[in-house]
Amino acid sequence: MKKPINKTDTVIVSFLILLFLFFSFRAYGPFESLEQFFYKAEMRLDLPTISLENKIAIVNIDAKSLQQLGPWPWPRHVIGDMIRILKDNGARLIGLDLLLPGRSQNEGLQAVRSLYDLIYQLQRQDQTNTSYDILLKRVAEIENQLDQDKELASAIKEAGNIVLPVMGTFGRYDTELVVPPNSPLARSAIRNSSLQKKLKDSISVNSLISPFPELSSNCRWLGHINFPPEKEKTGQVHLPFINYRGNIIPSMPFVIAFDYMKKDPRLVTIRSNGVSLGQDVIPTRNGEMFIKFRGARRSFPYYSFVDILKVKKVPAVFDGKIVLIGFTAGDKSTAIDTPVDPEMPRVELAANIINDIMKGRYLRRPTAMAFLETFLLILLATAAFLFIPRLSYLGRTVFTMCFLFLLFVASIVLFVAADSWFKITYISLSLLSIYAFFMVRDFVVRERSMEQTSKESIETNRMLGLSFQSQGLLDLAFEKFRKCPLDDAMKDVLYNLGLDFERKRMVNKAISVYEYINEGEKDFRDLSTRIPKLKKVAGELPVGGLKGKKEAKILFSEDLETKPTVGRYEILDELGQGAMGMVYKARDPKINRLVAIKTIRFSDEFEDDRISDVKDRFFKEAELAGKLSHPSIISIYDVGEDYELTY
Repeated sequence: MKKPINKTDTVIVSFLILLFLFFSFRAYGPFESLEQFFYKAEMRLDLPTISLENKIAIVNIDAKSLQQLGPWPWPRHVIGDMIRILKDNGARLIGLDLLLPGRSQNEGLQAVRSLYDLIYQLQRQDQTNTSYDILLKRVAEIENQLDQDKELASAIKEAGNIVLPVMGTFGRYDTELVVPPNSPLARSAIRNSSLQKKLKDSISVNSLISPFPELSSNCRWLGHINFPPEKEKTGQVHLPFINYRGNIIPSMPFVIAFDYMKKDPRLVTIRSNGVSLGQDVIPTRNGEMFIKFRGARRSFPYYSFVDILKVKKVPAVFDGKIVLIGFTAGDKSTAIDTPVDPEMPRVELAANIINDIMKGRYLRRPTAMAFLETFLLILLATAAFLFIPRLSYLGRTVFTMCFLFLLFVASIVLFVAADSWFKITYISLSLLSIYAFFMVRDFVVRERSMEQTSKESIETNRMLGLSFQSQGLLDLAFEKFRKCPLDDAMKDVLYNLGLDFERKRMVNKAISVYEYINEGEKDFRDLSTRIPKLKKVAGELPVGGLKGKKEAKILFSEDLETKPTVGRYEILDELGQGAMGMVYKARDPKINRLVAIKTIRFSDEFEDDRISDVKDRFFKEAELAGKLSHPSIISIYDVGEDYELTY
């Protein structure tokens, strides 16, 4: 079980360590997916266990609202009415998670404007007719009533606390865009940034979807609602800013949180590893901020859009709070797969980001963490390489599982207590790979050893069987042969054993041997005809047993080529039966001489306790008779025993 470490082991383990180091620095996709499993578990363990003070409310456009107010898009004045209601109910900041890139298409409004232009032209042609003034005034009133965009812009301007979204399309731009200092985009852009060109390029957008001018000029802030460029990071990290042709645009959650804390979001200083404003620092990694969550869906209070619209005056649920308006129903909700909820609405994801910035709940992934993970991977993998081969199988498993458990506990402690993300996938997989390598190595070595031992055991059984067969111990020989694989060579050996059983008049045992051969291959040699012939010779005697009673006399068959033997003598024919035993015509194969052989089965004539004495007397009398030489007395050439027969 314990095999010393050799050069091959060192090379393979070193390769495994280097391989996982390479994967860790390249952030290999399948392993990163596994890391996300641990990340989600750690994030769920880090959720607040006590009810925290809440400064955010969500007015959700849900299925109920869509059913009662009709499908989206709604008339713009409906959103304006909601803004006025929220402002009247004390909302401090209102964030619209709704893209409003263009003016609403109102055919009636276009017709009224055309009518206004026509009346105006007619007035210029006939300035003496004062009725045109009355018509123009009335048409202007109708135009104002139909212009829903103007109604919404007016509501935004009156509220003075509206944050509107913009969305960019990621891609490189050819030239920078110099925006006028007093434009809505310039009013929201961050002024002080020292981003590296590589980071600027990674967050660059070459086009921007923004509210039409009447809205953007009257809102408090513009903020982007882009997800990270890498889709697999969506729901895990947040982009605090994007680069629109040289202009750094903060995110909507970013400007809402800083404005609520009475800090100007434009005055932050942006670096590659963080965003700072005075003593406040938001840690980032490659321009991305890790999101911590208040909980799963509905961790923030939800209020149905249509309910608020109908009630108008509500209890102090919005007083002094941030109110976000967004979709939570249908395909408009843009459900996000997050570590704590696979279908979190985008508007609630924004609420979590705002809450993180306001509470200072940040998750860090310091650059030094990657070097710490590299050091631990090399250290633990080396320890596993040195200790695992010296342990038993159980010890190896316990050793590896303990290290994996300690890694997981350490990652949880760092995540919860230190707000740091410590990756354990690559370290764990390197340990498991080394563990698996040594287990497989020792298994292969053990199997080879067992295979060699098995071959030696098979050869030992075969040689013992042949030795027993040569000594006439056919039953023991068969027992040893049965422990060997039934290959072609063994079938030949067993076939010869069957012939020996035939020669020794053990027909039933010969049949058993032949049938055993046929279990592996039907119709081996002449067994398809030989077995029926033997069964015919055996008659009604039991077949297949190895310990059946011997036949009363020697059986003959012209169909069988094998002649029965007694001792070394081949029995050719039956001559007759005497007072005791049978007399057969036989041939001595050594000198090719015909002889008469008399066989006696003492077990048929005497009791078991007398057989030994009778045999002794028989051999003494045969010895004396063999010394006599007389024409009237037959010559005795040989005497002996063959199994149950004495001859």
